[in-house]
Amino acid sequence: MTPSFLIGIIDDDIFVRTSLADLLRASGFRTTCFECAEEFLESTERSECACVLADIHMEGMSGIELLEVPAMTALPVIILTGQPEDFWRDRALQRGAVGFMQKPFQPKSLLALVTESIRTRGRSEAP
Repeated sequence: MTPSFLIGIIDDDIFVRTSLADLLRASGFRTTCFECAEEFLESTERSECACVLADIHMEGMSGIELLEVPAMTALPVIILTGQPEDFWRDRALQRGAVGFMQKPFQPKSLLALVTESIRTRGRSEAP
């Protein structure tokens, strides 16, 4: 049986968090949701996550600032945004994001990026 990877979802919009969690669970992943980056960083589940989806603009720490936290360097982070300016995409990728997706996005594209980021980071087979 294929292991079920835990995906962290960080977004201040409850609708986005719920929608992403539903999509990922329907695809065989487990999810854990957070309203802000600080909540994620304080969580004991952080170390169990195989990948993180983070909004770029949130109250408190932004998705870009999350990428700059030393504890995040080994964890694949995909940045999500409703404002896909080249400046933010370039900044996110320069700071180690494995992907940058504009909301709304195609579910298949997001799932492919999550799966690939897990495989690329040396994890076992993703669902």
